[in-house]
Amino acid sequence: MAFLSLVGLVCSGCDLTGDAEAAERVIWRGRVLSASLPRPQFTLRDASGGRFVFDEETRGRPTLLFFGYTSCPDVCPMHFGQIAAAMRELEGEFEDVRERVRVVFVGVDAPRDTGERVRSWLDHFDPSFVGLVGSPEELQVAQRAAAVPQATRDPGGSDQAYTVSHASYVLLYTSDDQAHLRYAFDTSSEDWVHDLAHVLRGGWRSS
Repeated sequence: MAFLSLVGLVCSGCDLTGDAEAAERVIWRGRVLSASLPRPQFTLRDASGGRFVFDEETRGRPTLLFFGYTSCPDVCPMHFGQIAAAMRELEGEFEDVRERVRVVFVGVDAPRDTGERVRSWLDHFDPSFVGLVGSPEELQVAQRAAAVPQATRDPGGSDQAYTVSHASYVLLYTSDDQAHLRYAFDTSSEDWVHDLAHVLRGGWRSS
């Protein structure tokens, strides 16, 4: 499969435990990280070629960040299909959900993930989703900043047909500019609706 097999990516309904705030008994559909990750600082290009400084463009807003590639046969379209379905459902309660939540896809396959291709791929799911591209060196910096495994081209295949191993999870940064949760590739649209609605109602630890 075209993704890194990482231990412990799946967590169906994780409890917050271990401190007084756990008393609110929020049940999350994503995996609660043992230590939160700060919103990363990196600069790439958006699909139109403009400079996109991630932490500045997304600061203070719930943000989903995923490093994938447009030729991915499984994980990437699964994630974005479910997220897109969740955004449509969330419109019923949050009419401005696309303004409040940023969904960011970083194309890690530099030779093939051009701005035009990334934009076309994302438009199949939701035109509000942000697509970012960069050079191999810029992409390495971005992945290090986000503390995700570096994507690598798998052996075999031709110059036009090959697979890429990459982190298989989505990170969710909340309004405190920290990532407290990550989501495995089998996260359903219902799971996304549950967690995003909770975040939109007041933050990651709101009851």
